[in-house]
Amino acid sequence: EGKVYFGTAGGRMVALGLASGEKLWEFAASVGGASISAGPAFVGNLVLFGASDGTIWALDLSGKPAWEFLAKGAITIDPAIAEGRIYFGTADRHFYCLRGATGKKIWSRRLQGAPLHPALVLDRGLAVAASNSVLYFLSRRGGSILSWEVVPSRVIYELSAAGRLILLSAASPEILLLDLPTGKRIGQYEASSPLAAGALWVSPFVVLIVEDEESGGQRMVMLRSR
Repeated sequence: EGKVYFGTAGGRMVALGLASGEKLWEFAASVGGASISAGPAFVGNLVLFGASDGTIWALDLSGKPAWEFLAKGAITIDPAIAEGRIYFGTADRHFYCLRGATGKKIWSRRLQGAPLHPALVLDRGLAVAASNSVLYFLSRRGGSILSWEVVPSRVIYELSAAGRLILLSAASPEILLLDLPTGKRIGQYEASSPLAAGALWVSPFVVLIVEDEESGGQRMVMLRSR
């Protein structure tokens, strides 16, 4: 709505007018030197920010605090929003689901690795790539771990959705295709060289950008799904 929102390392959340650059409001949330390390994200008429002390703040669009929630560990990954709920993880390997309007915790789950990217929300499940090279499939309803997939290397790129399927790109040339409801691996492809970006689903193709070792440049590869 013609505004720009951002957080600072000094713990401040700011809104500017897009056309003029004029500061519309500023809210200082820092307690003990915590920085704003995630967000902004939006749920309803609220803007969300995560802080390095584990606090997630919800402000209305005039800059007034609506609620705050203290999680265990720094919030360094942007929250994912779906149907009025907020899904996010922390550096201490906890993962949360909050009610967007109130900040009330619906459930939390301890994982064996810290989330690396925003969760991918599809249907009734969540896909969470973690620092222990595991892709977790969680129930949206209660946070139970439905299944998991061990990844050969670190998941350095965000997950990409292809309908109810997931494209996973790691630090290796291998790309995996997984079914979200079951976590079952249903396809894979090994590129000729390491990826320069995460795989994307552009129907009916999977699009890859790979390093070209001979030229030192990059190539675009189009894969057709079977």
